[in-house]
Amino acid sequence: MSKLIIVLINWSVRAQLKMIALGLNVAKMMGINVSIFDLPDVSLIVLEKAVERLQVAYNGRNMGDEGKTEYTNATLALDELLHLQAFYVNKVAKGSAAIIEKAGFKSTSNIVNKKVITIAPNAAALETNGGGGLKLTLLPVIGASSYIHVIFLGTPGTIEIGLHFVKPSGEAIVLTKAKLVERLKGIASGTIVTVVSFAQNSAGISPASLPISIMVN
Repeated sequence: MSKLIIVLINWSVRAQLKMIALGLNVAKMMGINVSIFDLPDVSLIVLEKAVERLQVAYNGRNMGDEGKTEYTNATLALDELLHLQAFYVNKVAKGSAAIIEKAGFKSTSNIVNKKVITIAPNAAALETNGGGGLKLTLLPVIGASSYIHVIFLGTPGTIEIGLHFVKPSGEAIVLTKAKLVERLKGIASGTIVTVVSFAQNSAGISPASLPISIMVN
């Protein structure tokens, strides 16, 4: 599966020196390849002046409120021009990484990294605090965005697993968007709980962990 290659927006208004370097490179490369980029949305003269403005503002950024204001305004102005020029380059390139790079920009990849269902997590580590509380701790699973805990109260039942849901039989608590550490309160003292855990992401739900039990006190 592929997607259209476009200009990679890899600059940030928080990294002004990188913006300056990018602006200089874009102006230089588009000037060299003027036969390809003959009618840019932002003229190279305007782009070069915006780069020069930010260079001056960067050097004067500590010169009081006026210097700070000009630094901010110059940064936003160059950012806007770079976005406009990137839009123009995308129109000319029509998905060609080589043409994008001739304009001095970097290109995105045409590979879509498809999510896959993760492996099962290890069994949760369980702790009880003597007041009806239960703490569940998991080790992270690579590729997981969140976790699911099925906490059986008493005799464990079965668990039906769908693409994006779990459905236990019997009396159980289900935490559907769990983090690596979760805490529960109010479980009756003396209850034996059995916990089965899952990792999940946009692709679906992992196989189940090994069950683990503890008596809540």
